[in-house]
Order: sequence, then structure tokens, then C-alpha cells
Amino acid sequence: MKGVQEAESVAINTIRLDGGTQARESIDQATVDSYRSAMEDLVGFPPLIVFKEGESMWLADGWHRLHAAMAYGNEYIACDVREGTLSDAILYAAGANKLHGLRRTNADKRRAVEMVLGCEKWAGRSDRWIADQCGVSHHTVEKLRTSGGQNAHVERTGKDGKSYPVADKQHRAPEKEMAQHQPAVTDYANADDSVIDKKDEANATGYTPKMENVWAS
Repeated sequence: MKGVQEAESVAINTIRLDGGTQARESIDQATVDSYRSAMEDLVGFPPLIVFKEGESMWLADGWHRLHAAMAYGNEYIACDVREGTLSDAILYAAGANKLHGLRRTNADKRRAVEMVLGCEKWAGRSDRWIADQCGVSHHTVEKLRTSGGQNAHVERTGKDGKSYPVADKQHRAPEKEMAQHQPAVTDYANADDSVIDKKDEANATGYTPKMENVWAS
């Protein structure tokens, strides 16, 4: 079908895992074991998402699937290969599990935000823009930016692509843009974490992932 990216068979040992694109605090071994068992039963899995930058293939989505494939003994795995940089892979990874996969913990959400804030290409973006990408409250981004030592009184790039001095409310991104922002996230964990905004935690109840979208990154 035109416009649909066909998956490629990629050698597992060529996929790079050292770029800081793991958006979860840790790999969940129980999930890896579950996926490995499913592979034994010939259950199909969605392709991994990797970004190709020259000779480097940066993994952006599919960490648990990759570890399961390695445990199963596979040497190749299906991948959706996209042209892009390591920075692009980091941004994609930070939001990969907003709406699917293993439910994120507060530590996972914090990790995702810190990845984006730690990337030079994206760190200058507004708190709301980063929050939208990571699927968290902008208050969470603000707290993590401040706790990480980033200067709160600098120009940031809004969704409209323009730069605004954060300290001056009269020159911040348009209020219309702010009013339209709705974090597209429902998979919030309930564990207490003083850094994660309480609004994030309040949205935790009632989430049930759809079966066709349950694969964890």
C-alpha cells in the first residue's frame, strides 16, 4: 500500500543500544519472558522502530521485544527503519509508550523527560511542548528542568516555532496554544513521587490498554 513503510529484516547486532534512547528506568524481565514465550508460539510482533543515521541504527521503540528476540536466539528482527538522527530517536523514544505497552511508572515518565531535557536539540523547547511529547504534565517538566539545574529564565521555543523569554509572561507562547494543550496520556502509575505532578497521578484510574497495542517498548 502506498505510503506504508514496509518492515526490514535487520541484524540484531547492528542495532545500537548505547545512545541513551531507553525511555524506561529498567527492562522488565517478566515482560521479556512473556514475549519470548509468545515468540515460541509464533505470535507476531510489531516491528521495532529504529532511526538510521549514517551507519548507526538507533533503537527508539521495542526494547522488550528486542531482548525477547535475543533470548529466543534470533539473529534478525523486523524493523521500521526511519531516516533520522540520534536526537530524533531520543524524542521518539520519550513518547513511545504514552498510550501503549507496559504501563509506565513515575520513574519511567521522569526518565523520558530527562532524556529530552538532556538532548541539546530539544532542551530549548518549551515545557509544554516537551510535556506533550513525553505525555506528562508541563508542571512535571518544569520541576525536572529546575531540579536538573537548567536556568528557568531563558528563551524557549514554543509550538509555533518562535522563541519566548520564559521570565516574561507577556511574551510567552500564545495563551490560545496553552489552552489547547491536552496531554495525550492515560497510562499513569499511582506510585507516590514528589517530582511527578499530582495531575499526572490523578489521571491514573480506569486505564486498560487495547489488546492490539499492548507491546511494551
